[in-house]
Amino acid sequence: MNKMIISAALVALLLAGPSASAFSDVRSIDADYEAIEYVERLGIFEDGEFKPDQVITKGELFVLLLKSDGFDVSLAGETEFSFEDLSPELEPYFQRMYDLGVFEYDENTIVSNQDTKLKKWNALRYFFRYKGIPVQRVLIDSSYLESQIDSIYYKSIFAPYIDRGMKLGLIEPVNRRYDTFAYFTRRDLAKLLYNYALFDASRSENGEIVINVKPTNNVNSSLANEEQFRIFEDVWLRANNDFLYNESIEKDKLLYGAIDGLVEALDDPYTTFQIPTETQSLNDSLSDSYEGIGASLHFEDGKVIIVSPIADSPAEKVGLEPGDVIVAVDGQSVSGMNLDEVIKLIKGEAGTTVRVSVDRNGAIKNFDIVRAEVKIKFVTAEQTIDNILILKINTFGSGASKNIENILNQIDTSKVEGVVIDLRNNPGGYLDEAVKVADFFLPAGETVVEVNYKNRASQTLKTSKGTDLNGVPISIIINNGSASASEILAGALKHHLRADVVGTTSFGKGTVQELVNYSDQSSLKITTAQWLVPSDFGMRSINGVGITPNYVVEITEEDVATENDAQLNKAILEVRR
Repeated sequence: MNKMIISAALVALLLAGPSASAFSDVRSIDADYEAIEYVERLGIFEDGEFKPDQVITKGELFVLLLKSDGFDVSLAGETEFSFEDLSPELEPYFQRMYDLGVFEYDENTIVSNQDTKLKKWNALRYFFRYKGIPVQRVLIDSSYLESQIDSIYYKSIFAPYIDRGMKLGLIEPVNRRYDTFAYFTRRDLAKLLYNYALFDASRSENGEIVINVKPTNNVNSSLANEEQFRIFEDVWLRANNDFLYNESIEKDKLLYGAIDGLVEALDDPYTTFQIPTETQSLNDSLSDSYEGIGASLHFEDGKVIIVSPIADSPAEKVGLEPGDVIVAVDGQSVSGMNLDEVIKLIKGEAGTTVRVSVDRNGAIKNFDIVRAEVKIKFVTAEQTIDNILILKINTFGSGASKNIENILNQIDTSKVEGVVIDLRNNPGGYLDEAVKVADFFLPAGETVVEVNYKNRASQTLKTSKGTDLNGVPISIIINNGSASASEILAGALKHHLRADVVGTTSFGKGTVQELVNYSDQSSLKITTAQWLVPSDFGMRSINGVGITPNYVVEITEEDVATENDAQLNKAILEVRR
């Protein structure tokens, strides 16, 4: 079975593009040569020398991170702030980082600190924010950190970042030490970018809460003694050595098929194994744009179901609805296919057309959809003449809470008479974004959600600050396209009596998946936890049940014909009482 182990040399080949010589001041015997060669291929350093020990400033980090992802300065928006010490050439980079929620700014801030030399932990904090990787505020379970490293107090502000970085394989302690307060150098950045490329933080396309983890090296040595494992090994050897047509065998196909069969036997629709060509299907929906039809999908009982179309997407414009069951793509039946196989058929270049056939309440409907670049607006807002603020949260992508904060900064919140939070067709997103949004509407210290793992301590996430909107009447609108993080927010505000919920019962997605990325670009997404919302009888799971509205309001055919939004009207009515 050693043939199944992928070597470090193969990892390097997978990451390599066209061959390139390393910087003139870096020798091939350098311990970090591969990482430094990788950043050279990215082309983010313009001179011929790498200068591995040169300390990176805050401004340099912003520039280098954005360049590593191909940021086009010409596309930067107009600068919204004025720092006394910010050089003109750095303004578009700081503006982009501000838009992404990487750093915070208010009208009282007068300096950018662009030349501040960064410490390792602070650079890691900016990196996590930039990549949209959620990190808990306080490290609750310190067992992993303490098993890997010495002399870091688990309640310190930097402990969660160190813990998360090690779990993702982004950083590694040396002799059980990590120099938290040492300066962050170019060498450190090279290793960070290289390790991130190895364990790329993929995102879920169907709004699931996903946590990225590093593959474990702690393989149970007793596995080889298991009778079933010896049977598998014998079958593997006979297939490779004795099978009559073994010259036509694709060994990768054999291996991936065996793993896929193991995962399928777990009988969990959210636990899946993706071969390298399928892994990309896990990302996109939590970035600010991607190409496709713009619909969140779910796999259940052998069916691929539309959870919700994304606002203003091609899927929404042609009339796809939550609950539609996809039966064919371009005339090809999807019966027997898994979620990733169906996604692969639907995906394609912007401007091309795909026919999606769905079963809607027993009737087959065909939709010809022109694929496009789907621009995801995390949050949009409008205000009625009597100062009712309507927030439409389309997804809890990285930056949704920052969008809301920016909206609130532009209005006089003391005059807001009520808030309507529209979560219809919001498939979910990042757990920490839901908690941050709850912060705007709940007092500090209120429980938002509890995450229960099988083999780890539970985590209880609470609000931390509270805002001026704490006492303002609130209504939330949900439907059966509201899932995951949407249900977390709705459940928390409903339980704490901060909001009346209007609409129809939500989707009922209450589990957490961990995503393991392997060096050959395959990946395993496995259900490892459930999240619970507060209720009058303690914490409860809504998996398969959903959030029940205080006021059930259906959208009728007459409402659609007359463009009457009965659910929104009811929500506004409730906050006006």
